[in-house]
This record gives sequence, C-alpha cells and structure tokens, in this order.
Amino acid sequence: MHYYLVAPNQTVRKGKDFFTYESRLKLKIGQIVMIELGKKSLIGVIYNEVAKPEFDTKTNKKRIK
Repeated sequence: MHYYLVAPNQTVRKGKDFFTYESRLKLKIGQIVMIELGKKSLIGVIYNEVAKPEFDTKTNKKRIK
C-alpha cells in the first residue's frame, strides 16, 4: 500500500490544504486523481508520498491521468 498527500482542487477547510489517501497503485507526484471527501468527489493532485499514518485513510480508487 502507498500513502500520499493529495491537494484537492478546491478549498474544503480553511488551513487544511492536503489530505492523506492510500492507493494500491504506485502514483506519481503531480498526477491528477479523483478523491472522495465526505460525500463529494473532487479532483486532486498528488503532492507527496508519505509513510503510513497512524490514522485511518480512505482509498484512492480512481486515476484521471
């Protein structure tokens, strides 16, 4: 499993620019993906790969490009 910081294409929470997602696929920095945030599906950009966090993460299921 791979873990990534993802920047959504719109502001979700003030002061919260990145969210952590997991993926079975190896993704590239800068890659565009679809992410689930609450009940919404948003476009996001892979910002960085990170170590497995101590909290639960959502699985990124869709790649766009």
